[in-house]
Amino acid sequence: MNFKTTPKSGILAFTAGISRIAQCICLIGACSFAHADNVNFSGQLSHIGEDIGGAVYSGVEIGTVFSGSINDETLNGFITDGATRTSFGCCASEEAGPTVTNNFVVSADDAAFVNAVTGTTDFVAGDTVDLIELEGVSDTSGGGYIYFTLIFIFDPLTFSNDNPGNYPQDPDDAITNLFIIDEESSLEMDIYDAAGVAENISFTDASFVTFDDHAINVAPSGIDDTANIQFALDTAASEGYPVVRLSAGTYFISSLFVENFKGTLEGLAKVSTIVEILDNSIDCAGMEQAGLTSSVIKFAGGEPRIRFMTIRANRPCMGEDQIQSVLHFTGMSTMSANCANDVIFGAVDRINLEGTANTFLTPTRAVLASAEGNQLDGCKQNLLGTFKLNRSDVSGFFTGLQTTMKAGAQVDVNFNLFVDNQNAVWLLNTNQNTTITNNDISAVDVSESPNKGIIIHTQIPTAPNATRVVINNNEFTLSSSSGVMSYAVEGKQPGRVANVSAVISNNKFNLGGSQTRGVSLSDISNVHVSANRFTGDGETAIYASGTGSVSGWTVTANKNLGNFNSISSDIFLDQQTSECIVGASQGAIVNDSGTDNTVLTQF
Repeated sequence: MNFKTTPKSGILAFTAGISRIAQCICLIGACSFAHADNVNFSGQLSHIGEDIGGAVYSGVEIGTVFSGSINDETLNGFITDGATRTSFGCCASEEAGPTVTNNFVVSADDAAFVNAVTGTTDFVAGDTVDLIELEGVSDTSGGGYIYFTLIFIFDPLTFSNDNPGNYPQDPDDAITNLFIIDEESSLEMDIYDAAGVAENISFTDASFVTFDDHAINVAPSGIDDTANIQFALDTAASEGYPVVRLSAGTYFISSLFVENFKGTLEGLAKVSTIVEILDNSIDCAGMEQAGLTSSVIKFAGGEPRIRFMTIRANRPCMGEDQIQSVLHFTGMSTMSANCANDVIFGAVDRINLEGTANTFLTPTRAVLASAEGNQLDGCKQNLLGTFKLNRSDVSGFFTGLQTTMKAGAQVDVNFNLFVDNQNAVWLLNTNQNTTITNNDISAVDVSESPNKGIIIHTQIPTAPNATRVVINNNEFTLSSSSGVMSYAVEGKQPGRVANVSAVISNNKFNLGGSQTRGVSLSDISNVHVSANRFTGDGETAIYASGTGSVSGWTVTANKNLGNFNSISSDIFLDQQTSECIVGASQGAIVNDSGTDNTVLTQF
């Protein structure tokens, strides 16, 4: 369709009539609106009426996904097919604003056109419909014009007159929504017209979403900000904006999902940009039925970074479901027929993530970096790339950070504060080069569930066969008073599924209570535990065990073991250990139940 004012036949006649009505309404001053929205859409091109070549979108194939936005007051906006972006403004008619048409009579050509676009036979000549039209226009480099139009087609009983005050209407109530692209040459000859069904319609408040050369800026509205932020993320991903910026204030959101975002979602600072997740706002069961692990903010692929804000979560899921993560760095849905590896380069930098102290409905994880299939099964099992968590505060979750990345992915966890999470960092079935340095990890056991600082866990036969972990210069503060064992660093892999290489050095372990251990690894060989300091009391400081043979440990130059109050021994080597070395002069009480271990003089 072409929303020009010259009467045409076929594809153009329908819209020509609407535009003439628009001129009449706007000329008498009826196009003034108190509130402006950006109307956002995406949809596949489904009909090409004319393409003689030389147009902006000449050669674009049926099935190509277009997306865009148009301001319903100024009619400024853009449209893109993912390769070519066209900006436009007001007006094809003489004034800005939406056009409302009551009881438009559909001609035979109109019906044929709409049926061709929608792939239906729903429209016949003589039908009466109500319409809303938003149309922008832009000059082309060849001296012509390109017109973009959104049309919402409603039941004829929707409006009683043509007053623009009937706008807005819920697009979900429309019979169908169309987007139309029409271009004419400098000689006013039609050279291109095409259309598709406009789907994924959303509204963003134009007074809260603004653009500059390098960023899309979103201001808090005081109500639900989900659509505004989602629009900004989608536009940044498709248009290449490097930054989506949230100003100071409090934002309220449900769920956000963006694919292939190569930029930064940032606030002003942790103390001034606050994101509150609305309770009972996310259909978590529906997400998982669609092959997506339930989450609040999901980044799929790309190079996403989020920084400088506080995010608070209580019980986001509808009903009694528990959401799996607040932030999820992942790949494609498990419903995808493409079983290739997913890749992401993600980062979380200077974020406060606040849960509600492990209540049943609080999010399971603050941050998750894993393929969708790791949680939901299916072929999407491998997430490659890099992930970094830096200078962030994480509190009140079952797990602060969980990663399940593959193919030697680099994971860095640096300078963070983890407080009162049941598990701070969980490395599950990984093939990663993981560096965990300069973090402060603390928890007090009050729930009859074990607290764990860092977990290295291989639990399935199909897990990768190797992973490498460096844990250096962290401080752990754990206590247990409920009779269950808590661990600062725990490792286990029943059946020896993987070859885990672990270096645990220069850390400080502050333990309290008889049911605490500092380093406790089972079925993991070739571990280096060195230059750590242990204070307080616990069952044991360093514990090596296995269900099968464990060998190759070196335990050297650890400090203050002579003053650590252990229940049994400071260093324990169980009967499955062999060829392990405990270095001299550590002041430790050593229980060596293994074979061919070397324990040097401690005092």
